[in-house]
Amino acid sequence: MPVNNNLTHPRVTVFVPAHNEEKLIGLTLERLRNQDFDEEYELLVIDNASTDKTAAIARLHGARVVREDQKGNRFAVERGFSEARGDIVIQTDADTLPDERFVRVIADAYRDPEVVGAGTRITFYDAEPWFTRIYHFSTNFNFREAMWGASLSATKEAWRKVGGFNHGFDLNSDAYFTLQLKKIGKVVIIKDYYLPMSGRRYSGSFPTVAWNSKDLLINGVYMMFTGKPISRKSFKDIR
Repeated sequence: MPVNNNLTHPRVTVFVPAHNEEKLIGLTLERLRNQDFDEEYELLVIDNASTDKTAAIARLHGARVVREDQKGNRFAVERGFSEARGDIVIQTDADTLPDERFVRVIADAYRDPEVVGAGTRITFYDAEPWFTRIYHFSTNFNFREAMWGASLSATKEAWRKVGGFNHGFDLNSDAYFTLQLKKIGKVVIIKDYYLPMSGRRYSGSFPTVAWNSKDLLINGVYMMFTGKPISRKSFKDIR
């Protein structure tokens, strides 16, 4: 079924937080408009303080656009959940390449009434191949595997119950949100679906990739064992 942003209460909202993503967001939205999903759904873009044509391109691709002037991933994602009209709210990023199954695969997880959150695994389409292999291998040992922001969802009711998405930090905020959801219900990681996303942060020489990924890695490992972050650094802009 097609995107329908005029629905006052759709079952599903798909939203994309985006800061200066004019080069990539069009392709992502085109793929999100062509889903193998038998319900009408809302397509929403949170324009996070962009200074380029992100908002205009999003509208051309049929998205409802909401401006969030407070720059930062956590503010954009929080606004996305707040503005979403659907009961199930799916987040993806402006640099992902979802195939036609993406929305259906996540929405189907909610057939289980105990599920409050669901996401897929991810892969990188432009990171260094060795980094992608290491990441895939490491997931086998993550006993607290969490959702990535590129492929994250929750019921709107669950989002409210855990106090929202914004808990004061950006780095690994998706993992922390996952842990909060697990306290109130079941979170499903769909392990046979890999969403391609940009690995722009993990491309280049070994020292460059190691430096760009160290905070994410340290924070992620610490959170896996303690359930809380050790660093509250912000993401560095890469465009």
